[in-house]
Amino acid sequence: MTDQEIQEWLSIGLKFHGHLCGGMPLGFRAGILALERLGVSREPDSELIALVETGEYHLAG
Repeated sequence: MTDQEIQEWLSIGLKFHGHLCGGMPLGFRAGILALERLGVSREPDSELIALVETGEYHLAG
């Protein structure tokens, strides 16, 4: 991913999440790393999803 693509996706993630907190960019980076490690690309039609348990509060996980 280019720096510009990362900034665009972070902007989309912020709109989806609703506010900026420490967990949002950390989750974004974890997702990018997972895609790279698994050797897969983003699924535009949501066929590949991940359910992540983070605990009761944002950074509890």
